[in-house]
Amino acid sequence: MFVPRPEGDLVEANCRDGINTLLLGGRGIGKTSLLRNVLFRLREAEFPAVGVDAAPAEDPLDLLKLVAAALRRPNFGGARINLGSATGLGEVGAILDELRALRGSAPEGSPRTALLVDLPPGAKMHRLFGRFRDEIWQLPFTWIVGAPRESRVELLTPPANAFFEDVIELKPLDRGQQEKLLSLRLSPGEAIPWRLPQEGENNPRRLLEIARESLRSGEPLDGRLQAIADRELEVSLLGEPAAALYSQLENYGPASASDEDLLGRLGWSRQRVVQVMQVLEGAGLVRGERQRGPAGRPRKVFRIVPPEPR
Repeated sequence: MFVPRPEGDLVEANCRDGINTLLLGGRGIGKTSLLRNVLFRLREAEFPAVGVDAAPAEDPLDLLKLVAAALRRPNFGGARINLGSATGLGEVGAILDELRALRGSAPEGSPRTALLVDLPPGAKMHRLFGRFRDEIWQLPFTWIVGAPRESRVELLTPPANAFFEDVIELKPLDRGQQEKLLSLRLSPGEAIPWRLPQEGENNPRRLLEIARESLRSGEPLDGRLQAIADRELEVSLLGEPAAALYSQLENYGPASASDEDLLGRLGWSRQRVVQVMQVLEGAGLVRGERQRGPAGRPRKVFRIVPPEPR
């Protein structure tokens, strides 16, 4: 299910105009779906475009290998290959070799191909678009790079910021878009709820999750949305730190206070996370469970206590 968005028109126009673009969006906002839709539209118009599912990529060399694989199989709309020992081998010489190979992959005089790259969280690509930006500019490609919102600072820190001529941030769905998306999920004749999600829950993934939860439980969608609104108020009354941490658990799932990704996104110390988790736990909004960590040591993992419809 996909609802057209104005950002998609901007991305498509940039593909046609050869404008390297950074597309930023939070978890569940619909970034991947938008890239796939733009890719479909370009192919329908017979414009040269390739999708690159960069989920396995951890470094620049990984990404370049995935791009090469996608160019060899353009009709698959993405690339998932076993990088094996290539992972982590991002030396300058290896990257330059891969760039040279890509430069020779397009026939002389052929139009620029749009590469729609969907980066995963945690991928470190600043060096590719910064240190090697001159070499990338020489390639016959227009780069549309979709990345998590948290990657903004890394990808736009000089000199990488000079590579991207346009930065587009996916906005939450407006009411009309929410209604259209829900209408695709609701039964014929079923009314759109009087209350639709507000900021923080009005991304496509969360909206459909709410609809599915309502269908499974047999409870009215209005009641579930009202429960979420009440929970938002409860969280906000605990202050900004509690709201920020709760949002992280809601968007990224359960986490411990020592979760490096969580600490990095918040910019907090472990002690600060423990302190704020205790506030949320004391309010009954999250619960902690003892689990065995990767090294075999026990750790306390916190997850949200789902709000009950009223």
